[in-house]
Order: sequence, then structure tokens, then C-alpha cells
Amino acid sequence: MVHNPITEEIREIRHRLAAQFDNDVTRIGDETRRRQALSGRRVVRLPRRIPENQIPTNNPLQQCVDVSVLEVENLLSPPAERYT
Repeated sequence: MVHNPITEEIREIRHRLAAQFDNDVTRIGDETRRRQALSGRRVVRLPRRIPENQIPTNNPLQQCVDVSVLEVENLLSPPAERYT
């Protein structure tokens, strides 16, 4: 494995921040937003985008269902017509 000094530095900073805030992701995020506000730089937040051909589901393991899969069910004929 190749050791990249930039990656090592980023990991060190990440570990220091985590230790400073007791590994609490909420506190780390709050501090990050506070520092962004103090920096004076413009922070852009884009709205969440969902592809047009996908619809959201309630299943957390399967984030989206392809609409074309749902359309296949409509193409199937009723059982009586398939076996006559």
C-alpha cells in the first residue's frame, strides 16, 4: 500500500476533530457550519435531485425503484387469457 502524505494529513485532521468533539457527528457538523459562516465565503446548497425515471420508496436498503419494472406488471395479461 502506498502512503500518500496528503491523505495521511487529512486523516490526522479528521481524527483530531473527532477526538475534540467526542466522535459526535452532530457536534462536528455544527462546528463545520459555524466555521463556514465565519469564513465569509459563499456556501452553495443545491436541492436534492431524484432522476425522473425513478420514484422513492420507504425501504432504506433500496432507495429507488425503476419505473420500467412497475410498467412490466401492466403488460402481463390476466391468468385466464394466458392459459386458454
